[in-house]
Amino acid sequence: MFPSNALEKLQSNFARRGAGICSVLIGMVSFFVFTGGHILNPLYTGWLMAGDPAQHWLGWQFFSHTSLWQWPLGKNYPFGMEVSSSIVYTDSLPLLAIPLKLLMVIFPEVPQYTGLWIFLCFILQSVVSYKLLLRWTQDPLYALICCAFFSFAPVFIFRLVGHFALAGQWVILLALYFYFDRAFSILRWLLVSLLAVSIHAYLLAMVFAIYGAALLRAGIKQREKWTILLVSLLATAIAVAFAMWAIGYFVVKGGQAAGGFGIYRMDLIALWNPGFKEFSRFLRPNNGALDNLEGFNYLGLGMLLLCSYGAVSSIVRREGAGLLKLTAFEPLSWMLLGIFIYALSNTVSWAGTPVFEYSLPFWVSSLTNTFRASGRFFWVAYYVIFLMAFLLAWKWAGKRARYIALCALVIQFYDVQVFQRFLVSHFAQENSYRKEFSGYPWDAAVVGKRNLIALYPDQMTPYWMQFGEFAAQHNLNMNFGWFARVDPAAKERQAELLRIKIETRDFQKDDIYLLPAGQCGLWLGNAASGFHCQETKYAGVLFFDTSKD
Repeated sequence: MFPSNALEKLQSNFARRGAGICSVLIGMVSFFVFTGGHILNPLYTGWLMAGDPAQHWLGWQFFSHTSLWQWPLGKNYPFGMEVSSSIVYTDSLPLLAIPLKLLMVIFPEVPQYTGLWIFLCFILQSVVSYKLLLRWTQDPLYALICCAFFSFAPVFIFRLVGHFALAGQWVILLALYFYFDRAFSILRWLLVSLLAVSIHAYLLAMVFAIYGAALLRAGIKQREKWTILLVSLLATAIAVAFAMWAIGYFVVKGGQAAGGFGIYRMDLIALWNPGFKEFSRFLRPNNGALDNLEGFNYLGLGMLLLCSYGAVSSIVRREGAGLLKLTAFEPLSWMLLGIFIYALSNTVSWAGTPVFEYSLPFWVSSLTNTFRASGRFFWVAYYVIFLMAFLLAWKWAGKRARYIALCALVIQFYDVQVFQRFLVSHFAQENSYRKEFSGYPWDAAVVGKRNLIALYPDQMTPYWMQFGEFAAQHNLNMNFGWFARVDPAAKERQAELLRIKIETRDFQKDDIYLLPAGQCGLWLGNAASGFHCQETKYAGVLFFDTSKD
């Protein structure tokens, strides 16, 4: 017979393991509810051929044909050629793209993996948040109810419209979990930093912000030796820098910065502004003059009610001042204040209308122009608000918080249900341009060719998606595309090479040339014998026809 205390401990461990499995199931259920589930089919790619998803998908398609032994590993020359960069700048998820490319030695064709990535994000969003809440409440049932909130948090599902790499917000939750560890762990912070750098640069910046707060907490509160913390910081920085080099962050030289800081900001009413009419059944969007929603941070009506309950309960019990004093000396609070100020940018607005603006020092511009979508940075504070709402409800209501959170969860889902339906229909779309690139001249033009070259790339950029699908399908390099960042010097070199080619009419037999529409007659007379030119929907196509050679 087991002693009673041993039996209780065994039952408790079994319950926790069961709850852990349930947290996985909650993430899976949320995935199928908000996506319909069909994107998990690796052969289903029609939903990817539109907007930003097409950039991610075609980035992978071109990258899959590059050499296994190239350096950097993430370099993607076929997509852009002279102005090419790496899979970092097509948001093609280096975390999965590089290992899957290695698998192509065994499996010649690796289908789309974006659906799998989204599936994993739902699960990890749920599991990590469950672990966070369980750490403080020690109540598996309550932690499960809370993790359901995280599994369809508005800022998370909002990114499923197109910025799929930014759906990896579970790394923020993981960093918060490590922040509250009783003992500082160098290896854990190294792990989460490397995960973030292989997903998206913005997530890396957020993780590093939490890491910086964790270093201060370890030194001030946990009495860790500052020399050990400095070694940890240096080791992590070196490892991350090497990973950035290997993945391809440094392929673009001088083009990482871009304008837009202050435009892609967070608004002061973002927490209760749904931004879109589809995002709330109850609250109306109030964007005013704000013409983009990169600063979208709507909490959801259920969470707003839960936050109100926690705040009012604290005030009624006269504990508000005590809680503020308790958090005021926490390094995480200092970091969150800094992130909030950065998210608002130097153009602080209320309902889209600027309230006041201030100038930034010149030396700050390198940071602000690199991370111009400042509104995203509030995600760290956003998830801390979620955590605080749940913990305050638990503090004031005890186990009754289960019922409070469950009611809030029902309201939360009903509030965003219209957007849920929009997402399901969004993922069911079928887009493909392959039919437009069949028959003459395409079937004849592609035979024995290596490159698809636009003589005037800027004029072909509006059709990068159509030509990109054609080029990737036939394993052609393409000298234009759509990229997050472009090296200005490389752009100038390409322009000079094309200028020389145009002047000398140096057309190669193994290249296909794209001309501005209606100019076939002007160019064909200057091409060598055997070249043919055909007007198509998007451009004139000049090529050497091997069948008539």
